[in-house]
Amino acid sequence: IQNTGVSSMQAVGEAYKAIKSGEVDIAIAGGVQEYSLWTGLNLAAQQLYSRAIKVEDSCRPFDLRRQGTVLGEGSGLLILESDLSLERRRKKGFALIRSYAGSNNCHRLTSYPSSGSGLTKAMNRCWQLAGKPKIDIIISNGSGTRNADSSECAAIRACQLEQALTQSIKSFTGHTMAAAGAYNLIAGLLQQEHKFYTHTLHLKTPDPHCELNHLPLGGVHERLNFL
Repeated sequence: IQNTGVSSMQAVGEAYKAIKSGEVDIAIAGGVQEYSLWTGLNLAAQQLYSRAIKVEDSCRPFDLRRQGTVLGEGSGLLILESDLSLERRRKKGFALIRSYAGSNNCHRLTSYPSSGSGLTKAMNRCWQLAGKPKIDIIISNGSGTRNADSSECAAIRACQLEQALTQSIKSFTGHTMAAAGAYNLIAGLLQQEHKFYTHTLHLKTPDPHCELNHLPLGGVHERLNFL
C-alpha cells in the first residue's frame, strides 16, 4: 500500500479487516522507509521541511515555533492474529485492536483542510465501531508542519476527544513516511507495556490552534487502556 504517511497504518487496518472477515488467521503488516533525497527536496520545495539548524528547533509538533517536518527512516512490522488462532496455540495476544476506519479528505496530498473533515469522519467511525470507549491517549500524526498539525487538532476537537492525552513521537524519530503508522502503533503499545508515556519533544509553547491535553514534560507514569 503506497499512501505516503498513512501506508503502514492502512496496511495494519486492511490486515485487521482480513482477519475479522475470516479470510486469514494470521497476518504480518507494517511498513518500511529509507531516507530519500528526492522526498526531502520535494518537501523543501513545498516549504514543509524544517530548515532549523539547532536540534531543539528541528521538529516541534504543535509548537508555536514549528517550522516543518524532518525525515526519518526505519521499519515497523506487527503480527496480527485471530482470537481463535491464539486459542488453538494457547497463546495470549499483546494487545487487542478494537476497530479500524478510514476516509478521504478530498484535498491535496501534502496539505489538509483546516476543518480536519476527512480525519474527523475516520476517527468518529472508528470510535463508534469500537463501542465508544473512553479514549485515554492519542498517538498523533504530529508531523510538525503548520497545516497538518492544525488540521489534526481541529479533527480531535470535532470528535470531542480534546481531553485525551496527546503525544507525537515524530519529535523523536522524524517522519518515517511509509513506516510512520506502524511506528506510532508500536510506540503506543510499548509505552502501554511499560506504563510510561513520554511528552512530545521540543513542545514548549503550543500553537493556539493546537491547544489539546498534551502530555506534560517528563511524561506520565500510569496504565492507560485505549489508544
